[in-house]
Amino acid sequence: MGFEPHQPLSRFETVNEFTDRMKDTLKEAKSALAKAKDDMAWYYNHRHSPTLSFSPGDMVYLESKDIQTTHLSRKLSHCRLGPYPVKRRVGKYAYWSSPPAPNDLIVGRHQNPLPPPELIDGEEEYIVEKILNSRMFRRKLQYLVKWEGYGIEVNTWEYLENFNHAPEKVTEFHTAHTASMLWPSAQSLSAQFHSPPH
Repeated sequence: MGFEPHQPLSRFETVNEFTDRMKDTLKEAKSALAKAKDDMAWYYNHRHSPTLSFSPGDMVYLESKDIQTTHLSRKLSHCRLGPYPVKRRVGKYAYWSSPPAPNDLIVGRHQNPLPPPELIDGEEEYIVEKILNSRMFRRKLQYLVKWEGYGIEVNTWEYLENFNHAPEKVTEFHTAHTASMLWPSAQSLSAQFHSPPH
């Protein structure tokens, strides 16, 4: 508690009593603080489980609050993404894991290898599992696509002209979402999907 100079005993009894009382009070305060510290540590340790420890190769879920996804609303998107493999430990409770970029394959999510793209007219094409949403982007209609065999992290926005081999998925989406304000005209759909190849 700082430097306390040594003082000789006073010849007045009341001063000596006051000094003794202050020393006792200080000693009690120190012991009360030590007891409070021990009690707080006991209650904290009693209510909390030990911190989990991971090693490289373990599969973990990542919190999505700092990861950019294609969901329109953060409130309705997934809270956790993964599982992803732990690469290495970078701190006492921090680990390095590398989630894939939005257009990369997600190796950790699937037990089986991901399906390869199909060859249609000499070009690689992926199978559309479902259309989830639509929007206007730069004055053109886009659809949020869930690809067959892939996780939600690789969902992409695609323009209408990219659905030449899956027009039924566009029709399914608009049949299920009749209230959608973004509805292409039947004429534009017909022209898009039945136009001769260039």
